Amino acid sequence: MKRSLSWGICCVLAVVLIIKGIAGSGEEVQRPQRAAVILKGLTTSYWYAVKSGAEDASRELGVDVDIMAPVKADSNELQLQLLEEAVGSQYDVICISPADSKGILPGIELANDAGIPVINYATPITGDVQVASFIRIQDFDAEYTVAKKLCEMIQEGEVIILEGPAGQQNAQDKTEGAKAAIKEFPGIQLAASQTANWIRNEAFVVTQNLLQAHPDIKGIIACNDDMAVGASEAVETAGKKGEIYISGMNCAVFALEALKEGKIQVTIDVMAYELGYEAVAVAKEIMDGQNYEKDIVMETELCDLSNVEEMLKKHRRIEGK
Repeated sequence: MKRSLSWGICCVLAVVLIIKGIAGSGEEVQRPQRAAVILKGLTTSYWYAVKSGAEDASRELGVDVDIMAPVKADSNELQLQLLEEAVGSQYDVICISPADSKGILPGIELANDAGIPVINYATPITGDVQVASFIRIQDFDAEYTVAKKLCEMIQEGEVIILEGPAGQQNAQDKTEGAKAAIKEFPGIQLAASQTANWIRNEAFVVTQNLLQAHPDIKGIIACNDDMAVGASEAVETAGKKGEIYISGMNCAVFALEALKEGKIQVTIDVMAYELGYEAVAVAKEIMDGQNYEKDIVMETELCDLSNVEEMLKKHRRIEGK
């Protein structure tokens, strides 16, 4: 049965979106079970897609879900506070993608001690703690795939990598995947690899500086779409559109539109919406006492001009555009 949706916002430590799965007419629900879904932030398209998936799962599966995100994206300190509050509020299940794969461990230990199942999604938690289920893509493989496609396009010359935050295991895995792809092309050299922290404006500035230091760049491997489009703006400002090929990751609508316009050349769907949906679905299975998968790996899909229209249809629906 479809469920109705209500949500509120709390801005003390975080944005908190409360989604209620309302019982049917005439039913009395006593202390409905609740799941907390903790994001890394709400400053990039990726996390809005995760949120959209969690919201849809809440409605469609009839699960009470509170979606939380630190006001300062990728803040381990604020995310830890959210996690501690979720434990104190006695959620039945906590779903989390850590801003810092190791820094989050004290909060996970609290949840373990309280007997609250933890679902780890997207970015892995690295440490000796208990996780009920891990839902993810293979980050190394996904970045390897899209970086290899870009290298096939340029064949030779210098490239740069725009990385995510250093403390996030998935950011490290993506960078290593990109480097592995580059090594397969003798004519391609890695000129620089630098973080832009997933942020579009930061990628613009970093790319401007790198283009000045390395004027012969032929390719930019950006480990998410926000950075890819930020890099494309720097390339266009430098008057080098069409001379430098750019790859992204996530299949955000704005990046797919940039791909159609020739501003970037390739990206990859990393199933952000599906990760959010599946996290809530597994949380429901746990709360209902059902069997559930303890290790779920999502398949990714490369996107270039050959399938960009199909991807746009999917992601416009997800983003409500």
